[in-house]
Amino acid sequence: MKRVYLDESGFTGTHLLDAEQPVYTVATVILDESEADDLKRRHFGTYQGPELKFSRLKRQPRHLRASNDLLEELLDRRAVKLSAADKRFVLIAKMFDLITEPLLHALGHDAYQDGFLADFASQVYLLLDGRDPVTLTRAMQAFVQLCENPSEAHRQGYIAAMRAFPDDLSELLETVLIQPAEVMNLDVLRVELPEGPLGIVLTCGLVPVINACREVPSRPLSVIYDRSKVMQHSLSLWNWYLSPHLPPRQIGV
Repeated sequence: MKRVYLDESGFTGTHLLDAEQPVYTVATVILDESEADDLKRRHFGTYQGPELKFSRLKRQPRHLRASNDLLEELLDRRAVKLSAADKRFVLIAKMFDLITEPLLHALGHDAYQDGFLADFASQVYLLLDGRDPVTLTRAMQAFVQLCENPSEAHRQGYIAAMRAFPDDLSELLETVLIQPAEVMNLDVLRVELPEGPLGIVLTCGLVPVINACREVPSRPLSVIYDRSKVMQHSLSLWNWYLSPHLPPRQIGV
């Protein structure tokens, strides 16, 4: 059985606009026990400690060199799977996914074909962030509040925030992110995001890594992941993502 060791960095719960941690990353190394023991013996034969912690390894040049050698070997084996998500871009992409796409679908258009929606969201994000990043942040905050509590009051708060951009952007935003929000069924948010805004970033970070692990021929997989202080409050969400196809066998402490 392959063991999939997951760890995350930059998970800030529902505070998706944390300026100090703008990127959410999930990484894993897929190895069986014999492979892991062999790698540790060859690269860190003299290391004393229950686990390899980079915070300790970096203190000694020889262990730092061994860490680089280990990483190179793991990359050569294609044993490393990594997913990184810029939270600000993820929020814009989710706006298009939840607000714009349903209207396009109702009009008979497949917004996901050939990656159209992701490409369009990327262009709009770069445009808005380049022109008025402060207003964009406020609009994102309003969208997070709408996801957390899909109410008419928060819908109007989101619309007001989007209409605060400069006038020359109004036609674009009215068409793709405001008018669709005015007519959208708020139940969509409750169904698509049962855990509120927590699900936005976890989907972009965790799911691609797990799917990449499933592409590895050796199965089944045993998932082992760290339970950080922030993650303790969203453990049910992690289990929700993992359990449909891959129930977690162990939770680190």
